[in-house]
Amino acid sequence: MSGNALSLTVIEGGPRILDVQLAEHLGFERPVKIRDLIKRNEAKLLSFGVLPTVGKTSGELGGRPTAEYYLNQKQAIFICMKSETERAFDVQVEIVRVFDAYLNGGFYLAIPMPALISDGQLSRLSDTIWCMARAFYMEGSVRHWLGKYACALARVSRRDRIPAALYPEVEDFLNGMDKAVMAYRLERIEHEKKWLSLTLKRELDRRMGRSGPEFEMLAEDREAQQA
Repeated sequence: MSGNALSLTVIEGGPRILDVQLAEHLGFERPVKIRDLIKRNEAKLLSFGVLPTVGKTSGELGGRPTAEYYLNQKQAIFICMKSETERAFDVQVEIVRVFDAYLNGGFYLAIPMPALISDGQLSRLSDTIWCMARAFYMEGSVRHWLGKYACALARVSRRDRIPAALYPEVEDFLNGMDKAVMAYRLERIEHEKKWLSLTLKRELDRRMGRSGPEFEMLAEDREAQQA
């Protein structure tokens, strides 16, 4: 289960739970997949009250629009039951406690929805991550983990959920890695130069008949003497 307690967001004057946050607590490998479950059961969910949504683009650089769902207590419990995950019962218990505490003025306080980073800021973060990752052989993996660490710093699961107030800190974190990435890039360039030089030398020696174990051993001895 997610290490963070369920938090409530005030939507249209009432406490609600964001769909992907519920999915994370339920143990969904891809939290956004909970929306497929919500869509399949939308008619039943509406019997428990209105189902507020917030429109979002589906990717960091835009794309097909999608909707985030904010569930009330009964809707969230219903989705837990339909999810049939191992954590479903425990999450239902947590939902009851969170809503009861909120309604009784207890520890769990509903939090207003924070302002999120703009599309322009999200694009700049993505460009920064992409430029850094280009220096690495496993570019896709490095890009993925740079994004993960940026999200971890902001305590969110997705870059488009980074609060606007934390954007400067996240940007500074990524820019602070620039020297380390540049050092790696220079080291890699030097390594590739040596590899290319050695490969070309061996190919030239082979074409000139200066190849074979005996010749390479002799060349190594000469290099050792010169050193």
